[in-house]
Formats: sequence, C-alpha cells, structure tokens
Amino acid sequence: MIGRGLFRLLYVVMLLAGLAMGLATPARAGSALTDQGLAAFSAGRYAEALQDWQRAAEASDGQAALYIGLLHDLGRGVAQDAHAARSWYERAAALGNAVAMFNVGVLYDSGIGVARDRAVAAEWYRKAATKGMARAAYALGLMHETGDGVSRNRDHAVRYFRQALTGGVTAARAHLAALGEPAGGGRRNNVVLRDKEDDGGLGAFNRAQELLLRRTPEAAREAAGLLRQAADKGDLLAAYNLAYCYDKGIGLRVDRQQAYVWYGRAATSPTTTVRRAALAAMLALARELDPAELAAAKAALATSRPPR
Repeated sequence: MIGRGLFRLLYVVMLLAGLAMGLATPARAGSALTDQGLAAFSAGRYAEALQDWQRAAEASDGQAALYIGLLHDLGRGVAQDAHAARSWYERAAALGNAVAMFNVGVLYDSGIGVARDRAVAAEWYRKAATKGMARAAYALGLMHETGDGVSRNRDHAVRYFRQALTGGVTAARAHLAALGEPAGGGRRNNVVLRDKEDDGGLGAFNRAQELLLRRTPEAAREAAGLLRQAADKGDLLAAYNLAYCYDKGIGLRVDRQQAYVWYGRAATSPTTTVRRAALAAMLALARELDPAELAAAKAALATSRPPR
C-alpha cells in the first residue's frame, strides 16, 4: 500500500497545478473576490488572499472555500493544519466543488489529519466522480478492481475506468485491458503528448502523475524517473516534485542536497505558486543541512546546467 509521503506528493502536484491554473483563469460571474484573492496570493500577500477568500466563502463561493483549504494544507500565510484544511474542503464540497470532494477523499484515503478510512474515502471519491472528476473515477476503479475499501466488483471497476479514460486519465486504459475490456477511444488527453519527443517534458510529467495514482512503491520509483525526464526538459513543476521525491524519499533515496538543487531549479519558475513553494522548501532545507552540506548544495545548484 502507499505511504503518506507518496499521497502527499500527488496531493502537492495537484494543489500547485490547481492554484497555477486558477491564477490564469478568467474572472467568473460572482467571483470577483475570489479572483482578487488569487491576485493577492500570486503576489505573496497571503493574509490579504485569506481575507478575500473568507469574504467570498461567506457568500457561498465554493472555489474560495477550496482555496482557503489549500492555504491551510500548504501552510501559506497560516499554520499548516490538515484538520483546518479538511474543514474548509468539506465546506467547499457542500457548495458543490468537485476538487474539494476529491481532496477530502484523499485525506481519508491516506490518513492525513484524520483516521484512515478507505470506505469513507470511496464515498467522497464517488461524489467527486459524479460531478465529473476523472481522477476520482480512476481511484474508484482501482478500489473496485482490488476490493480495497469497497466490494470487489469488476463491472463497477470497468465503469469507473471508462469514465476516467474519457476524462483524460490514460492510465485507466491498461486496467481496462487487464480486465479484458476494449479501452475504446476515450477523449484524447491533449496534454499527454506521447507521440512527440520534444514536448517540453509534459508527456513524462503527466505519465508520472498517472503512476502516482496507482499508489504503489513500484509506481513511485517509475514516477520519480519520469519526473527527472520532465525536469531535465525544463518542466519546472516536475523539478519541484522531483525535489520533493529527494526530500521525502519517495521513489528515491533521501538526498537533501539533490532536493535543494532541484528546488532551486523550480524556484526559477515564472509561475508564482511554484516559485514561492520552491523557495519556501529551500529555506526549510537550509535550516536542516549542516554548513558544509549547504555550501555543497549551493555550489551544485550554481553549476547545474539549465534545461536545453
């Protein structure tokens, strides 16, 4: 079974990517405060972002409630607090936010900030899948395929894997084949560019995310290798997550100096969310490394070749 660290890595991937996409999302009707909060967040004004999002959440904006949960989950502007994060995710879920539903499911699935309960996790995944979230459908497919937290049910597994594939989670195709089912076309995932070598690392990065969803140590090792491929091609979110793998020993041996180097590469990201997360991680590592280790890590970062 998967450890907490691997869940946290997948979780961080999704949180950072979600916030990055949110920063680029055009304003929506009735979400002026939420967008204002995103602008404050991007500038590092976390207290201001929190204030805007709290006001929006009081007006029943589920996206704002989700973002407050993310602040508590990531420890940005507030103490890192999984209990508070879950409370805000549940509030966002009650307002119909599918990502929040999935996040609550992940917390129960991993036992982060709550007693681990796979059956409860499945219920939250089911709610998110009903709202159209493909990753939640994939998680349910895995659970029904193995009978983990739910009844072992081939028909249910096939149904959820098909939903996941249609939603772009291409890892579902292999599970459908293993169950003796034709995968069908599904919706082409236009960010997983498997047929192109020069894809800026997006293909490897997305395949790494798919592997992490399998929730096994073997998949974690393969995912770490793919993250390295993507990071070497210049994908700075992949660089952040590769650093996290080195930092926490996920799919790789713990190597804080390598973690510092890859966080340093990620810190050059033009995406404020990724850049700030990487800088915060570098500061934390700087406090943990002894002076000689830190000096070596800084030298390695200075001499590391930038992506071509």
